[in-house]
Amino acid sequence: TDLVCAPSVYFQKNMPTLLVSFARSGNSPESIAAVELAQQLIGELHHVAITCNRDGALARKLDLAIDAMRILLPDETHDQSFAMTSSFTCMMYAARAALCGISTTTPRLERIADAMENVIAEQRDTIRMLARNRYERVVYLGSHIFKGLAREAALKLLELTDGAVIALHDSPLGFRHGPKIVTNERTLIVIFLSNDPYTRLYDLDLLDEIQRDCRHVLAICGREDGLSARVQRILVPAMQDAEDVELLIPFIAAPQIFAFEQAISRGLCPDKPNVSGTVHRVVRGVRIHDFK
Repeated sequence: TDLVCAPSVYFQKNMPTLLVSFARSGNSPESIAAVELAQQLIGELHHVAITCNRDGALARKLDLAIDAMRILLPDETHDQSFAMTSSFTCMMYAARAALCGISTTTPRLERIADAMENVIAEQRDTIRMLARNRYERVVYLGSHIFKGLAREAALKLLELTDGAVIALHDSPLGFRHGPKIVTNERTLIVIFLSNDPYTRLYDLDLLDEIQRDCRHVLAICGREDGLSARVQRILVPAMQDAEDVELLIPFIAAPQIFAFEQAISRGLCPDKPNVSGTVHRVVRGVRIHDFK
């Protein structure tokens, strides 16, 4: 969306550019507009398009392009519900495999899949019990790559509760600079704990602080060292020595389940939670303006 509304800020004619596009359906107007604007403004342009829909507009547009690589994910990843879950995780893994290399990602695939399965199968009841609480606000916190994951987790909760729960995201360090004021007696704070020894120091510092100020705190982690016994946690097993990038997929499973269970507890249909019909699975109402 930023590329479409301000293309001259991001696209430079003499700067060779790789444009990586992510699309569940590939039919959103902004997906196509970003590609077309890049083609219009950049002299040397290459594409990687990761999509869950081989028949979507994005996949068709780049089908015969010699400067494009299309990664067409299996049909099973093309979520039909309003909010993306498997579409998101599968596109995220595909991006890592494409940009980091199959040889570096394949050996770790089974480990990541097993960890994800454990969260879904073995920790579902814990997450369901947590979701029965009627929180007014939920804040997801994560450092470096986990900040993006925190944003996705917050969006999922907003979508699946039809906006009934105010969901925010930030970094552990940034949270102190004003956003912390959002906490009250009905706020849940969830922190993704880094496995990186240095980054983890900052995560644990904030965790210790918010424990004193907030009644409801949850840590999602691959290691338990440094955590006090009072901290509620979702521990992803057999990942204590994993790099942070390997934790992204199993970590996001817990917020996805939590959002799903929150929708159920509020009497909403997780596949179609928006009762008013003001938002849609594929965005509507976007007008793409000519750029000259």
